[in-house]
Amino acid sequence: MTITQQVLIGNCAEILKTLPSESVDCVVTSPPYWGLRDYKTEPQVWGGRSDCEHDWTPEGVKRYDARRDHDGKDFGDTRGQEPMRSALDTELDLGATCPMCGAWRGQLGLEPTPQLYIQHLVGIFDEVKRVLKRTGTCWVNLGDTYGGMTKTDKSLAQIPSRFAIAMTDSGWILRNEIIWWKRNCMPSSAKDRFTVDFEKLFFFVKSKKYYFEQQLEPVAECSIKRAEYGWNRDRANNGVDGPQGIHVEKMGTRFVRPSGRNKRCVWDITTRPYKGAHFAVFPPELVETPIKAGCPPGGV
Repeated sequence: MTITQQVLIGNCAEILKTLPSESVDCVVTSPPYWGLRDYKTEPQVWGGRSDCEHDWTPEGVKRYDARRDHDGKDFGDTRGQEPMRSALDTELDLGATCPMCGAWRGQLGLEPTPQLYIQHLVGIFDEVKRVLKRTGTCWVNLGDTYGGMTKTDKSLAQIPSRFAIAMTDSGWILRNEIIWWKRNCMPSSAKDRFTVDFEKLFFFVKSKKYYFEQQLEPVAECSIKRAEYGWNRDRANNGVDGPQGIHVEKMGTRFVRPSGRNKRCVWDITTRPYKGAHFAVFPPELVETPIKAGCPPGGV
């Protein structure tokens, strides 16, 4: 089988429109997180009327003060485990809105409200759904953000939760909410909350029947040993005759197999440094499992 590689560079909202419907087997992506980074890309116009002679009213900027511990710096776009350099001592342009038609001009991820950000994301994934095959899978890594548009707002914005609900409302089927555990997460100097050491990876499909290759993970040796006898002396079953061991699944049953157990939803994947210009990259290991599970051999 000959596999041809093709790299398409451009605004995803525009590139997706050039792809044929139901032509893609698997999508693995991580969009810009909300309100954390200026990627210096060309602003795009979202929504509104195409025939409007827009009069752009600036939404202002989001300011950061490096003298304080910012709740967003260790939770946002830290997929490559580099510090949030662009989110410190800087201002993020929140774009501009046309008062005549309601269109917004700016970068994805720098919307003035989380609601507008989610609206734009779901619009892009509506186009992803069009190009995805009925048997296709879609995997989205998305982190949360602390704080709103003011420095006094300390609450999580609940971006992943808002996104997952909006996607299912839009017709997607959410099969799993996966926790990417980063055991080498960046430390935080915050003293009034816990250090965040995870991000979420959502597993979506567009139809009830889709391609999926089961992924197995090792079974603990002690579990295999216990399964040989179908008995666990370490766990008590308080019967009428006093504490006893309990029966467990025997070897070869659906729960205990020497070849491995069905992969769980918490993935222990350390972040990796990246020396390129883009320092918010996710590690290759985070992509490997979705591709192995959700993309057929020779798929696209």
